[in-house]
Amino acid sequence: MLRTSVLLPSSLLRLQVFSSRRILALSALTWIGCFAQIPQAQAQFFLFGDDHRPRYRRIPAEAYHVPKKAHRVETPAVPVAAPKKARKPDPDIASIPLYAVVSIEDQHVSIYGNNGLIERSDISTGTAEHPTPTGIYAIIQKERWHESNIYSGAPMPFMQRITWSGVAMHTGQLPGYPASHGCIRLPGSFAERWYGMTKVGLRVLIAPTDVSPEPIAHPNLPVPRYWAVPGVAAVREPVQSAGLSNEALVALAAPTEAVINPIGYAVAEKQIAKAELKRSEQAEGIAGDAVEAATREAKQAASKLKAAEREAAEAHDRLAWFGLIGNRPPPSPRANFGSGLMVAIAGFEAANTQLNAAKRADSTAKLAAIAAEAAVKRADDRTEELKARIAEMSRRQETVSIFISRKDERLYVRQGLRAVFDIPVKIREADTPLGNHVFVASQPAPGERALRWTALTMPVEVAPPAKVARLKRAQDSENDSIATSIFTESAAGALGRLQLSGEVMDQLSEYVWAGASLIVSDHGITHETGVGTDFVIETRH
Repeated sequence: MLRTSVLLPSSLLRLQVFSSRRILALSALTWIGCFAQIPQAQAQFFLFGDDHRPRYRRIPAEAYHVPKKAHRVETPAVPVAAPKKARKPDPDIASIPLYAVVSIEDQHVSIYGNNGLIERSDISTGTAEHPTPTGIYAIIQKERWHESNIYSGAPMPFMQRITWSGVAMHTGQLPGYPASHGCIRLPGSFAERWYGMTKVGLRVLIAPTDVSPEPIAHPNLPVPRYWAVPGVAAVREPVQSAGLSNEALVALAAPTEAVINPIGYAVAEKQIAKAELKRSEQAEGIAGDAVEAATREAKQAASKLKAAEREAAEAHDRLAWFGLIGNRPPPSPRANFGSGLMVAIAGFEAANTQLNAAKRADSTAKLAAIAAEAAVKRADDRTEELKARIAEMSRRQETVSIFISRKDERLYVRQGLRAVFDIPVKIREADTPLGNHVFVASQPAPGERALRWTALTMPVEVAPPAKVARLKRAQDSENDSIATSIFTESAAGALGRLQLSGEVMDQLSEYVWAGASLIVSDHGITHETGVGTDFVIETRH
């Protein structure tokens, strides 16, 4: 470490002969005089290095020059707004992945987005002893640094889980052939980049061979619903009005309804619900204060009623003693009662009047307390309803998955890895296989509202005979995970056999947007499909 000091005039060195008190005083004066007398050209620092030899460094004049004090004018402080945090730019729609296709035969993964193929990377899948399961999956968990709880804490950087039973995509070694215990190994740079591109719910297809997406349009593919935005007029493009008829000018000037898609609707509804939730919570607090006040008044009214009842009972007993009430004979002689009788009668009337008033006040206070409690209950119910609405609208901003099972003859909907609803569905020729098809929605084309759908048909795999399987294991074939493939119904043919009512299509229209997927399969719900998962369809028998 270097130590710094200032080169001083020799006069300062002679101060060692003075007493310590004088040294302090003269040192201060010498420092002041030193800086006032040393020319700028001679001002310099020296530094002691580890060898204790001085090293000189000249100081720039501007570093120590102090300008003369100017006349200071007081000005009022102007509040300065805090700088706004730079907004992260929205990603390019074309670079947003919608689904991934893993080909075990080709040992690569292909990433597709709104405009087709985004990127392709080499991979390493499971060996013959530990094959990677083929089927239709989705990313259900992400961790930048994950340690395997199956294989002795083996590191799995940039892990993206697709099943809770232990299959994931993560960084790993790529020897050029299947080498994992069932997971999908990715090269380091791609794994990190792919991790940053994805989000939970993104569709992943694992096939024995490569699956090519094909554009498709069909009446049984859901069409998104658009909601009108109240009070907002659509922005019109500027046009030349010369030569237009009056009718055309009127139509051009009339505002049109602005619309929002299902995601925009969920965002807007969540904001509305959050604003109303604040008001509801405030109303709940006010209602709670009203309950406390009404409860106090009810207690006071009940106490006054008891006092009035005691007074009325005492007045009743006094009249009874005089023989004016009840069966008790009056004492004699009555003429000796004097004014006491009149006082008892007046007291009885006053006590009954007070008792009736206390009863009315008690009844009113009880009704007010009941009404206040009911108001609290309504406010509390509304608060819980709004919280549920906010949670629902948050979920409806996530990717939606639709699954139609020929085996179950049922349509299932999941969103945000949670079940939304399921309903029965009819399929023509239900005894004939449909195959396994995945339809993924892309953003509408510019100026259009209809989603663009892509179809991917998965091969229906048939397990090889036991003897052949034993031979393959004996030969340690790297392609043992690839079964014989046959194809059944086409994607369009599978859609054409679905009998979807208008009511069902209306329900689906409220959820579908870019990234939504529709799965049509012969299989049913598997044990892998549960809490915190998307649909898992295993295509290998």
